[in-house]
Amino acid sequence: MNSVVERRWVLPGLPKEIKAPGILITQGYVSGDQEAALCLHKKGDSDFFITLKDSKHPEWEAPILDWVFKKLWSKIDGRSVERIVYSAVDSNRALEFNVYNGRLNGLVVVKVKFENLESAQEFISPWPGAIEVTNDNRYHNFYLAINGLPSKN
Repeated sequence: MNSVVERRWVLPGLPKEIKAPGILITQGYVSGDQEAALCLHKKGDSDFFITLKDSKHPEWEAPILDWVFKKLWSKIDGRSVERIVYSAVDSNRALEFNVYNGRLNGLVVVKVKFENLESAQEFISPWPGAIEVTNDNRYHNFYLAINGLPSKN
């Protein structure tokens, strides 16, 4: 079974060549920790989802009705992030540029998805000023929702 390999970088801004329209995603955590989390997503104005993220199982996601989203959102208690996601493809690699809003304003993270570990390891970031954060959990949405922007150490 092939699984997708993902790497992440913090960028100084959205690259100028990204012209595609983005989609606003509001994401909040009903409960969880770094091992497993129950998450709500609002994509655009009318698509609502619930997601279970678990380090030991594949991610599970299902659409939900807007009233269910609103009812569960009351349990978020500020554990949320809002971002505009711009998707692109480069040399058969999926790119996802996340431009954060609100208390994370100014944070830009690009996620690059690879078909295998070898191609991920060979990839060199083409973005000037990019800082790789692939192995830094502080740049995962769960951490950002709970703790805000990481301090620059």
